[in-house]
Amino acid sequence: MIILGADVGSTGCKCAAYSENGRYICGSYREYPHPAGVLRIDAEILKSAVFATISETAAAARSFETQFGKISSLAVSSFGESFVALDGNMNPLAPVVMYTDGYGADEARRLASDPGTERIISRECLIPDATYSLPMMMRIIRRESKIADKVNKFLLITDYITFCLTGETVIPGSLAARTMALDIRSGKWDAELLEAAGINPSLLSIPVPDGSPVGRILKSQAEKLGLPQDTLIIAGSHDQIANALGCGVCAAGEAVNTTGSVECITPVFDKIPADPEYYHSGYVCVPFSDSGLLANYAYNYTGGTLLRWLRDNLTEFKGDGGAYQLLDEKAALKDITDVLVIPHFSGAGYTPDRIPSAKGAITGLTFLTDICDIYRAALEGSAFEMRYNLERLNSLGAPVHSLTAAGGGAKSPLWLQIKSDIFGLPITVSGAKEAGTLGAAMLAATKSLCIYNSFGEAAENCVRNGKTYYPTPDAQKRYGEKYARYIEARNRLINLYD
Repeated sequence: MIILGADVGSTGCKCAAYSENGRYICGSYREYPHPAGVLRIDAEILKSAVFATISETAAAARSFETQFGKISSLAVSSFGESFVALDGNMNPLAPVVMYTDGYGADEARRLASDPGTERIISRECLIPDATYSLPMMMRIIRRESKIADKVNKFLLITDYITFCLTGETVIPGSLAARTMALDIRSGKWDAELLEAAGINPSLLSIPVPDGSPVGRILKSQAEKLGLPQDTLIIAGSHDQIANALGCGVCAAGEAVNTTGSVECITPVFDKIPADPEYYHSGYVCVPFSDSGLLANYAYNYTGGTLLRWLRDNLTEFKGDGGAYQLLDEKAALKDITDVLVIPHFSGAGYTPDRIPSAKGAITGLTFLTDICDIYRAALEGSAFEMRYNLERLNSLGAPVHSLTAAGGGAKSPLWLQIKSDIFGLPITVSGAKEAGTLGAAMLAATKSLCIYNSFGEAAENCVRNGKTYYPTPDAQKRYGEKYARYIEARNRLINLYD
């Protein structure tokens, strides 16, 4: 059989077809027709783009039916927090507000006061913040009467797409956790918190374990998209969870390090941390399907974005994507220097210190310093910031012993070796063409189609990773000394702006 996995991102969407053993067959990608970084997205435009990728992938997959069988299912995963407000006819009432907007800041502060941060930590395993769905929904109900008077449902992106395909409203647990309203231990909505926010639970989808079946596709949608009439639609997960699974990360102590514009480490662990400092450091607990495991997100907002800034402002290669490989090759010939790059070019955060006013810096320059020294120091600075996260996680009950690298940063052998030396951990390169869509397909294969008994078994059959980088003792020692200087400079700089 053929399994489709859809990965709905904030700037574009993907769909891919896989065999039962995770072989990539074909796929499609669409960017949304708006500039990157916008704070509002038209829900219909987003849906049209997602449906186009599904249709294109389904059409291409039909030519492989003799080899693999027909399409059996479609699993949908998406970015979190943002949602679609729908009226009684289930039509969008307003554009999707992006999680980067700060739209519910006042409401988040209100919830932090009543019912209170500590009470929310005890149930939702996070601290109130404007990035989550609940404060944004609360603002609509309290202050946007034109929408509030008509709203019938608030659907996050995965449950919006699966609703459009089936007419059913369910939400995968890892995505529900990004609303700020899911009781992590029970896997159900926190009725008391919703009451405090003024949100009727009936406005939300029903939480289900990641990978659960939603229902068969509507006949009209099957005909429109070129899918079989009996296609099973599956609630995938939050996109970071799907990405982790697609990299083979499925056991406690493992993590995926995804480096794109933003750098994220997603570790898996096996028990809810008890120390409140864990949550006050910005960390969360997200259900890792119904396996009893949990996941978390550690962020550095300036990953690949910092390298792009260096390329466009300090080299002659502005806009040239091939410049990164050239800079990598030249920087690899350089030794470790005293140059330090503090990567807080868009503030410090989100974890473990959220200080939006923090500033970046480049220090240790001499007349002998060139762009390749600075470029290498930028790679190191990003890795130092993520080591700071890993050390905090380790001390607070979510240790990491191995990493799999994905995203654009995984294409840099230099950066991977630097990270391994700085982290003191092995780093394996993901072999997935599209880890997010593969992870969605693995969720379907394990939880709905019952092809595999566990995510571990699915990973053994579906994930084919590449080279592993190991720490080198000399570089690890020298980076340990440089990391100590980094932390001192970092904290002094933060204190100037905090």
